[in-house]
Amino acid sequence: MGCALEVTLEGKKVVDVKGNTCIKGVAYAEKECTNPTRIVTSTVEVEEGELAVVSVKTERDIPKEKYQSVWNILKE
Repeated sequence: MGCALEVTLEGKKVVDVKGNTCIKGVAYAEKECTNPTRIVTSTVEVEEGELAVVSVKTERDIPKEKYQSVWNILKE
């Protein structure tokens, strides 16, 4: 729904979430503030294949801090 969330943290712990219209908003806020992850979707070049490029996507979400290293590997 695209709710505008306001999250209150104590240290690294989420203690309050406001602005959500459903329980998914609370879960999203907690995950995004404590353990953000992303799915990587891209294309990679194919050597000697029928197609020049092929679509790729991570099987599951990965820690956000590893996103750039995965992207760099795909560019190689």
